[in-house]
Amino acid sequence: MAVSVVVVLYAGRGRTFGSDELVYATRLSQQSLWHAMFHPPSNSYLIALPMAVYRALYETVGMTSYVPYRLLAMALNLLCAGLFYALARRRIGDLWALAPTTLLLFFGFGSEEILTFQRMPGSIALAAGLGMLLVLSRGTRGADIAAAILLTVSVLSHPLGLAFVAAAAVMMLSRPPAVRWRSCWIVAVPALAFAVWWLFVRADATVPMQSDPGEIASFVRQSWTATVEAVSGVAGVVPDPIYDASLGWIVSALVLALIAVVVARRVRRPTPTFWAAAAALLTLMIMTGITRGTEFLMHGRPADAGRYLYPQAFLLLLVLVELAGVARPPNWVKAATVVVLGLGLIANLDELDQAGRAGRALAPQLRTGYGAIEGGEESVNRDYFPNGYLFPDAGDYFDFSHAFGSFAFSAEKLQSAPIPRRVRADQVLVAGLGIVARRAPAGPAGRCIVLRPPVEATLVVRPGTLFLKGENLRNARLRIGRFNQDPTVPVRVPAAGRSLRLPIPAIDTPLQWRLAVASPSPVSVCGATRPSPVRTRGGS
Repeated sequence: MAVSVVVVLYAGRGRTFGSDELVYATRLSQQSLWHAMFHPPSNSYLIALPMAVYRALYETVGMTSYVPYRLLAMALNLLCAGLFYALARRRIGDLWALAPTTLLLFFGFGSEEILTFQRMPGSIALAAGLGMLLVLSRGTRGADIAAAILLTVSVLSHPLGLAFVAAAAVMMLSRPPAVRWRSCWIVAVPALAFAVWWLFVRADATVPMQSDPGEIASFVRQSWTATVEAVSGVAGVVPDPIYDASLGWIVSALVLALIAVVVARRVRRPTPTFWAAAAALLTLMIMTGITRGTEFLMHGRPADAGRYLYPQAFLLLLVLVELAGVARPPNWVKAATVVVLGLGLIANLDELDQAGRAGRALAPQLRTGYGAIEGGEESVNRDYFPNGYLFPDAGDYFDFSHAFGSFAFSAEKLQSAPIPRRVRADQVLVAGLGIVARRAPAGPAGRCIVLRPPVEATLVVRPGTLFLKGENLRNARLRIGRFNQDPTVPVRVPAAGRSLRLPIPAIDTPLQWRLAVASPSPVSVCGATRPSPVRTRGGS
């Protein structure tokens, strides 16, 4: 655990908030806590308890730094792995249980879960579900109460909790008949809570769920293959998508056949936890196949998405651990299993490194995109998406940044950033403001700067309306910017007209606008802004 903290935190250095976290911040800044918890948008999940946690963190820790959130994500990963170890050691002993637990601590194919905090709802549901399995097997009154509470927490945190409802139901059915019916409330309470929400509270669905049995069965097969490959290390040597590789199908089929053979031999009866974990794994795969389509991903995420593989790996390894406790394999089988899990560890460490690199590349883009529009709330189009449609638009960013703080780069930080980052900031800002040149009347009389050919000048301009006049403006090239010293963003020039009007919006930052003008013929630049040249080639 100590080593995993160092490795995972280092692999995820430089990351920032992801799309899910920003969507949650938007909802919490625009809605009451009750509405955000129990009235998610159409086709969204019930994640009531995590929304309350997010609200508390956003209002106390704020959103200026991502470090506290990464530490909490790491703590959840340690908790899940620790609970798995507590379950595994009961069946296969302390030492052998270290092998699968170590793999889960460095599970790079579930990098969303361990490198970021955006999958916190699923991690809470997984931890609560594993804790429920751990205490439910004790059979005492106090353990049953704790199991019911943990199962309710799981259900109210993420749909993954429904898989643990199936697991708890199997555990209940394994009890003697007289006890079975007296303890059915353990499953009934959380199931009823979810049913009430589903029937009477949630928003109506607008995107249909997957209903084709063939498609669902295909997704379950892909999920099984992808999970086996991620655990065994096969995923490290086959091309993407990993669930389509022939080697992966062979290995996953062999694992399934091995489980079937051990169960069929009935040398010793499999434990209730084995059947519970198997039921949870199958339920989770089926549910995911039905509900994986979203508003932005109409065809759903692939079966090897990290958010799917992480909980499935826990349940698959728990199935195998429970089976090993029944089969009591010889030492050479144990050694071979450790080798396989070691190969899986190597593949997962490599995937963890790649995911970390991708996160470090994306974070500056996100911080630049939102930092570029900082201070432009009065002028930037609120429907503009600085970072693409998978991330909140400008209006949503202004809302949650005012409420919880901003993780974006400041204007001063962007001004001293590398040139590519400054250029992107200018591109985002100009697009968000919708700056275009339009044909206009002759323009105001008064002081103008006359640029004579060959014109190549950069002007500092103040907010207001700028007029450009000339005989052949169609051939003029205009570029504008705010963060880069040399303006790089082209301004579209109308095809005809001798006078152009160029609005220069006001932005609440100390940086100045710069306009670069290049033209083969004379150009006069005038207006209330009274521009001043900073660099001129040619006569003026």
